[in-house]
Amino acid sequence: ALACELAKRGAKVAITARNIAALDALAQKIRKTGGVALITPADINNRDELAGAKNAILTQLGEVDILIAN
Repeated sequence: ALACELAKRGAKVAITARNIAALDALAQKIRKTGGVALITPADINNRDELAGAKNAILTQLGEVDILIAN
């Protein structure tokens, strides 16, 4: 819900989780309202996956202004 609200207000949103199907569903919901959503599948317990997610976010969306860990 928070990612959707931020996207509605113009934020470019990167969402990260292990469940790709859940990421896809949320990204579609955000995009249907005109928002920008980048999915970055990763296990937070895997440093290499997190590094890949971070690099994808910085490359595709630029600098991070807000980080929310939930």
